[in-house]
Amino acid sequence: MLAPALRNYKLSSRSGTVCIQCCYLLFQELDQNNVSWKIYYSLTAGGCTDQDGDCGQGGHSNDYPVTTFADFSYSTKYLYENPQHAPCNPPTIGSQQAVGDASDAFCIDINHIAPIDHYMSDVANNKLPSYAFIETAYGHSDLTRISPHAMRRNRI
Repeated sequence: MLAPALRNYKLSSRSGTVCIQCCYLLFQELDQNNVSWKIYYSLTAGGCTDQDGDCGQGGHSNDYPVTTFADFSYSTKYLYENPQHAPCNPPTIGSQQAVGDASDAFCIDINHIAPIDHYMSDVANNKLPSYAFIETAYGHSDLTRISPHAMRRNRI
C-alpha cells in the first residue's frame, strides 16, 4: 500500500510550493514502494532560451536534460553533472553512451529519465513504466497557440 503522501498527491497540489514538495515525495514514494517510473524530457540545455531560471544555472552540456526533477537533491541518484568524466555511480551511465552527448559531461539513468523520443519506443514495445511523466518544453515546442476566447467557446 502506498503512503498517504502519494495517494493524496492530486489533492494537495494547489500551490507551486506544495506541488514541488509533492513531486519530491512522489518519486521517493515510488522508489520506496518499487513502483516503476520514468520522466520523459523534451528540452535540453542546448535548446533552452528561458530567461526566468527554469533552465537551471547554465554551464551544462548542450544535451543535459531540462527537467524540474533536477531541482531536487533526490534527482542526483538518477541525473548529475560529470565534467571530469569520473566513472558514473550506478544506476547511471555516461551521457555519451546514454544519449549520444559528445562531451560525455553528465551521468543519467535512462531507465528513469529519458528523452521524449523514448516514449513512443516504450509504448510500441509495451515497456511503459507504472508512472510516466512527460516534461514538456513549455514555450519552446508549442505547435499551436489557442486563444482564451477559443478555449471558452470550444471548452478546451
